Amino acid sequence: MRVLFAAFVLVLAPLPATGQDRTIDAAIEGAIEDAIRPGFATFEAEAQSMAQVVATLCASPSEEAMAASRDQFDKLVDAWGRVEFIRLGPLSQDNRLERILFWPDRRGRGLSQIQGVITTGDETALSADTLADKSVAVQGLAALEYALFGTDSDGIAVGETPARCAYGEAISQNVATIAGQLLAGWQAEDGIASLWRNPADDNPLFRDESEQINGLVKLIGDAFEIIKVQRIDAVLRDDRASMRPKSALFWRSDNWVPSLAANIAGLRALVDAADLEATVNQERGRFVGAMSFELANAARALGQTDLPVQAIAEDDEAYGRMTYLRLVVDGLTTVSATRLKEIYDLSSGFSSLDGD
Repeated sequence: MRVLFAAFVLVLAPLPATGQDRTIDAAIEGAIEDAIRPGFATFEAEAQSMAQVVATLCASPSEEAMAASRDQFDKLVDAWGRVEFIRLGPLSQDNRLERILFWPDRRGRGLSQIQGVITTGDETALSADTLADKSVAVQGLAALEYALFGTDSDGIAVGETPARCAYGEAISQNVATIAGQLLAGWQAEDGIASLWRNPADDNPLFRDESEQINGLVKLIGDAFEIIKVQRIDAVLRDDRASMRPKSALFWRSDNWVPSLAANIAGLRALVDAADLEATVNQERGRFVGAMSFELANAARALGQTDLPVQAIAEDDEAYGRMTYLRLVVDGLTTVSATRLKEIYDLSSGFSSLDGD
């Protein structure tokens, strides 16, 4: 894989970046209409369903209702994973990203707050209205996972912990509200979609075509870096013996691998919808095509790994697939941060992980 990308770097160095069959405007339009808006619509629908099934669970606790809530959580994680890297516009405002997913949780401070809410039965966390005013760490998917899958969560199914269930219901309603705000933000006629489509001197975000395409390239590059640094490297470490399963996102619900698969699926949908390969000449288009090819390889590796993260730490073959995934994502991270920007003559800017 490294050889493949190196070959593309060598071949493409001197070529101009003139478009071929597709304009930058068309690429942005495709990304918005065929990937971003549908992705947020699905997330909003799954979040609404999550709120409904948890409400049913709390009203009439049972093993069946508990199973339905856990199954719906899996669907919600998948829908979120496909859009969580669209950190342009609505998701970057009003702490929505952190309110949906407070991660990474360095030093377990968020978990301590979540456990504190459950232990004390904090009444201000049992209503979506008051929960929205509390720490971002106790509002979102990490908190909902602990409520439904964490220590002593099975008590919900037999009605032993109504306050815990009420907390899960409040989280679900809170996430559904935020998901609705995200969808509305992308659907608004004068919102982020319009700004991205129409670069102009008086546009606060996109003054020209270069800034327009940079918005998309940055989304892609940052997504690869987030997947690599926060989701894979923090877990796999140097070898299977040093692997840290409990550093994995959504490990309690066995959703580490599915959430990674959702990330890759969302990125593939975005790249395919934009059809960046058609916006540059043939030689440069070969490089963009290679990026799509490697995303398909990443998806294939994840599709062959259906074990919980704890089991991967004990299985050489599964660990090998995940290290292959890391190799692919590592290459994609490097080339998206350098070569993809060179193709469109863009400056490097700063990374979303730099703390700027």
